[in-house]
Amino acid sequence: MLTVGFISEGVPYPGGSGGQFVTWSLINYLIKHGCSVRLCVLLPKSEVDRWEANERRHMEVLRHICSDVVLIGFESVVSSKSKLLDKIISLPIYLSGYSQFYPHESVKKNIVDFIEKDKPDVIYIFDTGPMIAMSDYKEVPRMVVPGDPLFEVLKYRISSLTLKERFQPNNILRWLRYLFMHRKLERLVINKLRNYEWVGIYGDQHAKWLVQNGIDCNSLPIPVMAPKRRRILSAAPLHRTDKPVSILIFGRQNSTAGLTGVKLLVQEILPILRKSVGKDRYQIHIAGAGGLPVAFEKEIRKANCVIHGEVEDMADVFINSDIFLETSTYPVGVRTRIVTALSFGMCVVACSQSKMGISKLVNGENCLLGDTGCQIVDNLLRCVKDANLREKLSANALKTYEATFDPEVAGKIVLREMKRLISVV
Repeated sequence: MLTVGFISEGVPYPGGSGGQFVTWSLINYLIKHGCSVRLCVLLPKSEVDRWEANERRHMEVLRHICSDVVLIGFESVVSSKSKLLDKIISLPIYLSGYSQFYPHESVKKNIVDFIEKDKPDVIYIFDTGPMIAMSDYKEVPRMVVPGDPLFEVLKYRISSLTLKERFQPNNILRWLRYLFMHRKLERLVINKLRNYEWVGIYGDQHAKWLVQNGIDCNSLPIPVMAPKRRRILSAAPLHRTDKPVSILIFGRQNSTAGLTGVKLLVQEILPILRKSVGKDRYQIHIAGAGGLPVAFEKEIRKANCVIHGEVEDMADVFINSDIFLETSTYPVGVRTRIVTALSFGMCVVACSQSKMGISKLVNGENCLLGDTGCQIVDNLLRCVKDANLREKLSANALKTYEATFDPEVAGKIVLREMKRLISVV
């Protein structure tokens, strides 16, 4: 039996962030194929107690399927939510120290103690913070899948601000931090990755960046567990009259990707949709963890929208929806929620930026992509009015998922490389 030491930032579980769903899918795949998984989860200390108490059901499932599970809490050095005065006082760290972004090295001894307690055959490390913390530990063959390049995240957050917002004191500090830190963060990630035996990454755009910087990187399709229940794909009447077309927006709404999507929805898509289609023709459902900003939530509730919040069984909202809508213009990372929609055989309408991380999205074949809010809503209207188009996109979406993102395909790549790493030691 292959024993895997699985180190992850964030608790793997379905319905959380994209990274949490991907790690959950991969862990289940490894266990299904005969591996024993020893799981080490890194969390900010403020979240450890919450997971042990309020999110206990997720931890119980992990402890049931994994041979060993530990939560390790790390202290944040300078939180993005810190008061302006605190940031000014800690300016040297704020403008030059990478530990503010990756404080995981402070708990390296705890991680190593967990690994050494019952040394695994191979270590799988997910996300950048754990990767940096374990870059010098070479007692066991290691493979690493870092997260989104943080300097790209910082750049986007600054560039997405309006001119007025950029001159607010907090945002001036953020801009200064980006200017001081982006090259340092880029070099840090590249230099640490050189220490690993195997590097893979989710997101086609990030794989290109690593290769350009001399890292032998494997571009990985994200594994997403196949739903136990799927929508029934069948020929539908061209014009539905029995009930409104159901449009689903799913995912963590208070993430950077989620918030950019909500902003575009409120400012551009809903106004056009209200004018173009009667309320009796469609209904929008918003589901997923993370609250909506109050100002946006008020506008959304005025429209023909239902806000579900976090759902216990996400299959219900996917199966009962006709169209999956992803409005985020965020160009960093992979929109796991889109791959989840493909797994359910959904008709997908999304922003063209989504293709940066998922090159398997083909406009007009397995989805409809738009560059602007107007183009996205035009595509949405086409699907609302044309059931045959929805069914065509749905069928091709499912084929794309089965060929690329099913864990039996995507997870197989990781397991094969694990076995190869062990054989060459």
